[in-house]
Amino acid sequence: MKSFFKALKYLFIFTLIMAVCLELASYAYIHILSPRTQLPSYSWDNVKGAFWQDINHEIGVWHKPNSKYVHKKTCSEVLNSANSFGMRDKERSLSSNSTRVAVLGDSYMEGFYIPASKRVSDLLENNLGIEFLNFSVAGIGTLQEYLLYKSMVTKFDHNAVLIGILPQNDLTDNLSSSYSRPCRRPYLSGEYPNFTIEYTQEQLGSKERDPNKEFLYGFLREFSYTYVAARNFYHLLKQKNAVPQTAASDFTQSFYYDFTQRQWDGLKFSIEKLAAAADGKPVLLFTIPSYNDFQAYKDATPPLSEKLNKLAKQLNVGYVDLLPEMANSVEDPRKLYLECDWHFSEYGNYVSTTILEPAVQNMLNKL
Repeated sequence: MKSFFKALKYLFIFTLIMAVCLELASYAYIHILSPRTQLPSYSWDNVKGAFWQDINHEIGVWHKPNSKYVHKKTCSEVLNSANSFGMRDKERSLSSNSTRVAVLGDSYMEGFYIPASKRVSDLLENNLGIEFLNFSVAGIGTLQEYLLYKSMVTKFDHNAVLIGILPQNDLTDNLSSSYSRPCRRPYLSGEYPNFTIEYTQEQLGSKERDPNKEFLYGFLREFSYTYVAARNFYHLLKQKNAVPQTAASDFTQSFYYDFTQRQWDGLKFSIEKLAAAADGKPVLLFTIPSYNDFQAYKDATPPLSEKLNKLAKQLNVGYVDLLPEMANSVEDPRKLYLECDWHFSEYGNYVSTTILEPAVQNMLNKL
């Protein structure tokens, strides 16, 4: 019997040593060879519930109200907080007699991996002395922004609207009838100008949602480098065996130049709907370049910018393209982005703000 317990003890020690070695090896692999991977946060808030959840009937993904989430990569660690309305923003009131601007956009405008105080909306609020209510959320396109504006933003007193457009995925998001996971997500069906709005599924979230399984995966994701590394290998293997991607989904593509007529029609349709929903309030659109857009840019106005500028004039709304001035502001555009992620760094948000601020001030002067 003693020999049995002795063997069990040695087995336990061996297993523990192997687990520690695997964890250390996984830590080294992620930090050296895969620095863009999201890291374990060691946060129980992250385990208990995701910050981004499929909880909004109109657009699908939204922030869980009053939630917190530690967003961590090798070059950044940020505590995200949602207010009682589910906005990644300070607490805001529905009514106000002061001038306020509603802000819409995706993860770039939400401020992925940077403190909220360093993103465009908060810098504008600090510089101009008025409220910029940030309704941005990761993973949405202009169609979802229109639906969010109509269903939620209009409940808040505001005087103007600022909309950030990311060509890299907004042109495709509006038309995507499927998604990487089960969720309720709107998309445009049919042809312009008679598009109809359909949804990927009727219910919110997944039918097969298992709270116990979600908790287990959440715990491993937030507390184990070994799990994160294994999942990373799994996804790399899936990509290797996947059917080759078309140009429409290739990350090296610049949608400033390479887009289809239907993709443009979807963007145009949703912008027209947004401008109409603003009901006479000043609207300012601006396009946000991804890194590959700088590689494609050759000084001449890109086709998408020309189309958006023409559309803005037709709708009597403002338009700013960040790409030209950003391209002239830095020799190496990588300085505008995080070292471990392709979202804007604090510096990228600062440069964006300096370019946008005169146009925003001009919009406010019309009030």
